Amino acid sequence: MHPIIISAFLTCVLILASLGYPETSYASEETVSGQSQSGGPLKRLVSRFSSTRESLMLSAICDPGTITLKKGQAGCARCPSFTGQSGDAGGFSIENIITGIFLKPNTSEALLNMTGCESRANASGGLVLLRQGKGGWNRIWYRPGHQLTDCLNFRTTRNVQSLLCNRSDVAQGIENGELVWVSLDENGVKVSPLMSWYDNIQRNPRELVVVYPSRMFRSDFNQDGRSDVRITFRLLEHRIPTKYSGALDAIEQGYQVPEAQKLGVIYLFDGLNLVVHPNSEKAVDTIRDLLNRHTEKH
Repeated sequence: MHPIIISAFLTCVLILASLGYPETSYASEETVSGQSQSGGPLKRLVSRFSSTRESLMLSAICDPGTITLKKGQAGCARCPSFTGQSGDAGGFSIENIITGIFLKPNTSEALLNMTGCESRANASGGLVLLRQGKGGWNRIWYRPGHQLTDCLNFRTTRNVQSLLCNRSDVAQGIENGELVWVSLDENGVKVSPLMSWYDNIQRNPRELVVVYPSRMFRSDFNQDGRSDVRITFRLLEHRIPTKYSGALDAIEQGYQVPEAQKLGVIYLFDGLNLVVHPNSEKAVDTIRDLLNRHTEKH
């Protein structure tokens, strides 16, 4: 392995250890597409898929003769005709797959998070909804401009599933993210923001600000027979001593960043939506106050 790569890897390990980040855990009764999920300030790793399942799904997405399955990646060699960059050779790749029942009860459906074939303004990708029929998978719709990762399924009173998802974007060393409630219909995707989060460590800041959801745990917290969710946030606001150029430099030189505060927020599932548990309203205010203070400073 190249020495520069090794150095970068060790730096990331030191950063995670100093902040007290655990491996991101999404614990629930259901497994999301059988994927191992991890997060933090590092780019999330995407688990790879069995070529048989992906090739069958891609037959409903890719134009004829453009399916590609190589080096652990599955996608279309050229952008499909329904995308914003139709025919381009940039490629259209599966980022992750969430299986469930999203539109039509008693069916098998899959929501594919695809990257490529769209401009950055359209999130460099989009979502494809497939439904399995007698002849294989069929494309129901494609909606550009959406990227969803780290999702949990919730079965609604309409006998379909909605999703709690975590999504983020990194620009100039700052990762801005949000937890969102996602419901699907025949027209596409409805995304309702629940909580924003922020992590600026990759920017090597003098003022380190971390508001990060590190764990999701599902349980029936109000004993109504439905699974709710408890989200553990890591909060840290810390000024790095002036003798260091920033947080990354300080950590590399052995400076001990204080461990992030843990703060739990419970969202109750009422059968259609997630609502904040009354006992968690103070925690929500604390998180939002920290985010607002940072926004005011910048």
